[in-house]
Amino acid sequence: MFTGIVEELGKIQKVVRRRGGKRFTIEAEEVVKDLQVGESLSVNGTCLTILSVKSGDNSRKKELRNPKHEIEVEAGEETLKRTTLTHLRPGERVNLERALRVGDRLGGHFVLGHVDGIGKIRRKKVLASSTLLEIDSPQDFSSYLVEKGSISVDGVSLTIVSTRKNRFSISILPYTQKVTTLGSRKIGDEVNIETDMIAKHIHKISR
Repeated sequence: MFTGIVEELGKIQKVVRRRGGKRFTIEAEEVVKDLQVGESLSVNGTCLTILSVKSGDNSRKKELRNPKHEIEVEAGEETLKRTTLTHLRPGERVNLERALRVGDRLGGHFVLGHVDGIGKIRRKKVLASSTLLEIDSPQDFSSYLVEKGSISVDGVSLTIVSTRKNRFSISILPYTQKVTTLGSRKIGDEVNIETDMIAKHIHKISR
């Protein structure tokens, strides 16, 4: 489980296809400090299992040393089908967040890392103090979308500004633009969407 508060922008170093899935090697600095093999990591809002954590050094000369820390994760066929991870290429940046631990501050909202679908950015409007994104959802999520409620977009916990049947808008503050991939998203780009888990359970019970 995660909170939707991105800890770091990682960089895809390598993508290898394996038995229908894909294995990703991601360069990172902060999240590798206490990661263990078998733990969960959110990559653009998708919960993946850590396969290996590596650290290296590009030079024997102390003054030129540039340690490179890498994480390996793998996405299966179903995950690639339902998320934007299938389109990731070397050099691309990704949002990274380690799993929530008991006792941690919950700065965003409860995010499972189980993507509901892929949305597409239809409108991008730059305002005085933020950027407004309007996103089309692949299916009718209206039952789970509430104005001023929570939603995860590419693993970022955000507040819904407004909603229609298959479209919602979110406001991206300058800090969020700087520290997540949402700052570089353009009209037509696809993003991973996870609706609020509490809203889904309430909807299920009330039917």
